[in-house]
Amino acid sequence: MRATVNTYFKTSEADVLDASTKQPNVVDQRHNAPFMLDRAKNMVELGYLNKLPDQSIFDWSLLQQVIDENKALYNSLQRKSA
Repeated sequence: MRATVNTYFKTSEADVLDASTKQPNVVDQRHNAPFMLDRAKNMVELGYLNKLPDQSIFDWSLLQQVIDENKALYNSLQRKSA
């Protein structure tokens, strides 16, 4: 977190920690891929990325493997994705 505060997040470390405790932790972000790719346009404009990425930046295979191996646990989760 310290590497991102004031570099990417223009806020205090305390505010980032406070916000992190108020948001649910979710790991399945597959449905957010289009949103992330759209935001990448801004990252290019801001100079954080040199070129616009495409779908190939995502590899959801390990996530799917863990879900497949732990179906009961995954199915029991209240929040599977954000």
